[in-house]
Amino acid sequence: MMKKSFFIKAIFIMVLLVSCLINSQALADTFNGSAAGSWRDLSSITLNENGYPFWDNKSLDGPDKNVGFQIPFPGGGPQPDQFWSKGGAVDNNVFFTNDHHDKSATLLVEIAGNSSSNALYAFNIAHPWQTILIFDGSDSPVLSTIVTIPYDNYGFLIEGPGGDFYSVPNKHNDKSSNFAFFTNSTLSNTWWIGIEDLPEPINKECIGDYNDMIVRVTSDPVSAPEPATMFLLGSGLIGLAAFARRRFKK
Repeated sequence: MMKKSFFIKAIFIMVLLVSCLINSQALADTFNGSAAGSWRDLSSITLNENGYPFWDNKSLDGPDKNVGFQIPFPGGGPQPDQFWSKGGAVDNNVFFTNDHHDKSATLLVEIAGNSSSNALYAFNIAHPWQTILIFDGSDSPVLSTIVTIPYDNYGFLIEGPGGDFYSVPNKHNDKSSNFAFFTNSTLSNTWWIGIEDLPEPINKECIGDYNDMIVRVTSDPVSAPEPATMFLLGSGLIGLAAFARRRFKK
């Protein structure tokens, strides 16, 4: 019984090691919003450009309606089914805790008179002057890029002729937010961001359409160990199993 018990324990350890290795790679950035905010189902919203929720304003961009009417976003794949809301109002205190995996960013839509000049950055929450460029004015949909963000906590910044706007309040922008955030309830690592490039969008009628730049950002965790890692682990586990089997036969 002791030999059989040893064999069973060895197998259990192998399974546990594989599980821990895979799970340790399955990390994703953490979305941080105000305590009063919550994710709401997009299905609860009837899009009519009436200003509620905060990104549902009438657009000034010709026939191009607000960000809500851009859903489903182009580019394929999963689509957002929730939006971040603070009682139907904008939350101007949104940032991300970094898992330090690279980010995949896709410029889905850009509807703005300033589209040739607007630039999107990630910035360091601890030191807002530290920034990483994601898209600049020369970029056009549908462009994807891989971004390495070195900051433990980061937010988003849009710079352009309309002004410089941050996703968290600071001395540059402490009254309103120019970012609307969307997600998919089945995903833990993907966000869609609708961006407004004019000042104080929710305080001015017919400006907060949040369609000037629409970006999808995905934190790219390694969902499975690399082949070389798996080979080394597999070799060790096979050896452990063989050793346990010999002990069992004696």
